[in-house]
Amino acid sequence: MPSPFPGMDPYLEGQEWSDCYQRFATVISDHLMAQVRPHYVVRLAITIASDLPLEQERMARLVTVEIRETNTHRLVTSIELLSPVNKRKPGLTKFLEKRARLQEAGVHLVDIDLIRRGKRPVTPPSFTEMHPLAKAHYSVMLTRAKANQIELWPIRVQEQLPTIAIPLRPTDQDIPLDLQAVFTAIYDKAGYDLSLDYSQPPPLPAFDDVTQNWVSELLKDYR
Repeated sequence: MPSPFPGMDPYLEGQEWSDCYQRFATVISDHLMAQVRPHYVVRLAITIASDLPLEQERMARLVTVEIRETNTHRLVTSIELLSPVNKRKPGLTKFLEKRARLQEAGVHLVDIDLIRRGKRPVTPPSFTEMHPLAKAHYSVMLTRAKANQIELWPIRVQEQLPTIAIPLRPTDQDIPLDLQAVFTAIYDKAGYDLSLDYSQPPPLPAFDDVTQNWVSELLKDYR
């Protein structure tokens, strides 16, 4: 059974998040690999990060999707599916340091934020309360190599996930990544409809009243 939500399902931000996170990275890798071969390969880079201050240290497993040149193995594009670890200290600080290193090295950066908890690591220079991102529940940000401009896809829970641009070398065209197709594939294969309890409120943080009323109306025939 498909998710009742048109795009990202906020109920996956709870106890199923870790599983959803790992699956999302894997399916993104599969979708991209089919488009970039033979000149590039797509690989999953695994890192272990501290999720709490040193005296309470707990380790978390993070996954980055990397596009590399086949011949040179040079990193071209780094796709980060954000986790709560990336959005709170000390992980937030380390994430920003990594981001700065990759920018300096001329790597394209794609940040996919599909979880509402925590602080957004990066906001556009023009960000104000009137910016589309201010009312977005989720977002995707693309920072092209050697460029200061951020390309942004603000996403609300009421909307389908977008198809985003994935840049490669300057001589190659961007390739599309259909995030809605990725989400639909993992929801179906994982059978999340069997474990998510839509009779309960969505995981925190709470939506604003208008959005919560929309969620309740959406799920009234599903519960």
